[in-house]
Order: sequence, then structure tokens, then C-alpha cells
Amino acid sequence: PFLIPLVLTLIVFWSTTLCVWTSNHINKWKNNITLWENALINTKNNFIAHYNLGVLFLEKNDFLSSEGHLQECIKINPRMAEAYVNLGIIYHQNKKYPDSIHSYKKAIRLKPDLFEAWFNLSDIYYELSNYEIALTCLKKCRSLNPLDPAVNQNLMSAEKNLSKEKGKS
Repeated sequence: PFLIPLVLTLIVFWSTTLCVWTSNHINKWKNNITLWENALINTKNNFIAHYNLGVLFLEKNDFLSSEGHLQECIKINPRMAEAYVNLGIIYHQNKKYPDSIHSYKKAIRLKPDLFEAWFNLSDIYYELSNYEIALTCLKKCRSLNPLDPAVNQNLMSAEKNLSKEKGKS
């Protein structure tokens, strides 16, 4: 008879504690941004949190916030190739071609088989009408992902433009 009230009291106490804890954490985890921002508050030198925030802000076209977090990620972990790719995307979107090219090349030095870096680099060279370098990048993309239709389409387009360019000279 004495044990049942004690067990019930412990169950009520434990349930209340869990409800309070859950309520506190729901506010911190209402979306991915608040989740990663909370991770930054509670950890030091968390390059993964900075990287994920950089990607999330990039998806929202908040280039300034994204760039800040990606730069912080690289400062903590300069070998994070994917952060350089995302910086390249930001610079590309803002027509900062030299910065974008530098970022993609840095990513490629860190991870030579990083498809997205090669593909995005080919886009920049194509936009700059440097079809020979675009073709070199696209050929590397094809070696990494031979069935990608965008690569094959861009290869044909770059070859066609390069032929036109050579025909004019």
C-alpha cells in the first residue's frame, strides 16, 4: 500500500520534468536555423553548425548571412571543400567571377572528384565565353558522372560555341 503512492508520485514528477524539458527544447528547435544557432551557442568551434547555417541561408538567398557562416566554417576547418563550393555559388550569383573561380578551384584542390565544383566552374567559364576551359571542366564532370544529362548537353553547347569561335578566326 505504501509503495503505490510513491511510484505514482515518481511517475508524475518524471512526466512533469520531461514535459518542461521538451517545452524548453521545442522553442530551440522550431526550425533548422534555430536548431543550428542553438548548437553554436552551446558548442565552440562548431564548423558543421556554421556550414549548415551557411547552406540554409543560401537556400533562402540570404547571401550575406550565408557567406559569413561559410567563412567562419572555413576559418575553423579550412579543409571543408563543400563550404568553398557554396561560397563559389554565392560569388557566382553576385557576378564576382574571380572569387567564384578561386572558391571552386580551392574545393577541387581539397577534393579533386567533387562533381559540383567542376560543374559550377564550367558554368562560369561558359558564361565568360572561355569555352576551352569550360570543356575541360565538363569532360572531368563526364568522367565523374557519365550519365548526367546536363553535363552532356553543356558539352555539346560548349563544343558548338568553340567551333563557331574558331570559325570566326
